[in-house]
Amino acid sequence: MVDNDVLLRLFKCFPNSFMNSQLEFIADLKSNTYFRLSDCETEFQVKKKVIQYLSRAAFKSEPYQTMIANERFHKRIAKGINDFLDTDWDCDDFEIIYTKLGNGCNDDLCETFINSGYDLNVLRKAG
Repeated sequence: MVDNDVLLRLFKCFPNSFMNSQLEFIADLKSNTYFRLSDCETEFQVKKKVIQYLSRAAFKSEPYQTMIANERFHKRIAKGINDFLDTDWDCDDFEIIYTKLGNGCNDDLCETFINSGYDLNVLRKAG
């Protein structure tokens, strides 16, 4: 499993997040926003999962009844992602990220994106 320092930083970036008994990182319980940590051995693997499995929540998930609550949810998840990855992505950026990488749809492109220093042009140029 990944180093405790990485986990502590992840939990700090997502207030009220936790890890359950199945080693899933629960970023937000109400919306069921989570990913598995059990197969993460490196910080790089955690970064991939943050991008692949939390970008939808930062962009378009609507777990709440009102638009205002959903916008607050998007901003909270986006802030957590940006804090963890040391990025400054906005809603338009998250749209590209989710469209190209969301739900683990392109693992190789995600690795290239991370290795590029999160250069969004890598995603814009991808087919």
